[in-house]
Amino acid sequence: MNSLVEKIDHLVYCVHHLEEGINFFKDQYGMQAVVGGRHLNEGTKNAIISLANQCYIEILAVDEEHTKHTNDRWMGIDLLTNPKLTRWAIKSTNLEADKQALVHYNDQLGKIESGLRQRPDLSNLTWQLTKPLSYPEVEVVPFLVDWSGSDSYPTDGLPIQGSLLEVTVGCDNPDKISTCLDALNIEIPIIKSKKSYIKIVIDGPTGKFEL
Repeated sequence: MNSLVEKIDHLVYCVHHLEEGINFFKDQYGMQAVVGGRHLNEGTKNAIISLANQCYIEILAVDEEHTKHTNDRWMGIDLLTNPKLTRWAIKSTNLEADKQALVHYNDQLGKIESGLRQRPDLSNLTWQLTKPLSYPEVEVVPFLVDWSGSDSYPTDGLPIQGSLLEVTVGCDNPDKISTCLDALNIEIPIIKSKKSYIKIVIDGPTGKFEL
């Protein structure tokens, strides 16, 4: 599992209101999220919880102040029924090659875009990624992120508040998901389930917990 953890970039936990998500992690698990900033091209905003191995939990919510954003927002957030993990990302330094596994799974998942987030100090954090779709609510296949062109990483300067121990996904077609993950050299438990889900185990300040 250690090799897997080193490949994971971050896990996206979507909430209806960012402040509620921040308070949830603090009250339940003793983890203090730090406001990250706004995704000006996507109509969302986030907060970050730094984990070991340069990994993090991203708490994501609609940016209510961004009233000019009229397109469907990414990460399934417009479909959110209740707070949950809706996406996860793995690190890549060769998006063109690695995206082929995603395209084989779903030809809509291979679009490479540049990402932008404005930090509270108004500085910008940039990256490239395979663009996550606005649907479904939960996508168990990871998207890919390349930070090699950025001067910094989202968790730079933040205290490490825990470690990612396990990742499990549930879906109605484990064989199809397994083929995609095998091509990405990712090995995790895949459980047959009518409802898609992403489940993780974290070792945090108050001990191990499942999310």
